[in-house]
Amino acid sequence: MTTIACVLNPSPDFDRDYVERLRAGVQRNISTRYNFVCLSPFDPGLAGVRWIKINPRLPGWWAKIELLALPGPMLYLDLDTVVVGDLDPLVAHIAESKQAWMLRDLGGGRKLECGVMGWSFPESERFQKLHWRFFNELREFLPGVGSREQAAMRDYDDRVWANDEDWLRAQIGKYGIPVGVLQEQVAGIYSYKLDVERLGGVPDDAVLICFHGIPRPRDLAGEKKVPQWLKENWR
Repeated sequence: MTTIACVLNPSPDFDRDYVERLRAGVQRNISTRYNFVCLSPFDPGLAGVRWIKINPRLPGWWAKIELLALPGPMLYLDLDTVVVGDLDPLVAHIAESKQAWMLRDLGGGRKLECGVMGWSFPESERFQKLHWRFFNELREFLPGVGSREQAAMRDYDDRVWANDEDWLRAQIGKYGIPVGVLQEQVAGIYSYKLDVERLGGVPDDAVLICFHGIPRPRDLAGEKKVPQWLKENWR
């Protein structure tokens, strides 16, 4: 059975409401059996959501590192992802492929991003080793430019990592972990800023709309004229 996971490190931007709306979106768009889990320092107290307690000292985006401890098959979704279509092909692809998957840069570059990612066996075991490695390499967190949520990490080799994605990309390269690009294998993953805004609507084959920054779904939901697709899918 596939685990579908999110991470809630409470902040001014994200709270339990995002978890509930993501869970509801998943439930409306999947027919296969799954477990929905939320990794958080605090229990969100939501029906249909299994809480996994994580280290409370991890600031902001670094809490995602705790995902690496989860066995596969596993699909992770950022909280500002809106599910608008059938998840079954994506879930089946991750479960059957027996490797790890991440996003290609939604901004058009070639870097790997972790807003949506997943893995199955045997890659699960390799990612669990990265989880152990992170906590052995972690020396300290450095104050972020804007807030605690944007902290950098210094390791025991005195290297500074700006964020979780930078560290994870480096480890994947260093240890030769094969990672596929989701957009090259599964249709329907789009950027809100670069696709939906540009096209003036949601593509017909859309499955996931990734906000990856400002605005977030709640920003659009607070406008006088809320897009109909958001009304229908972020609830």
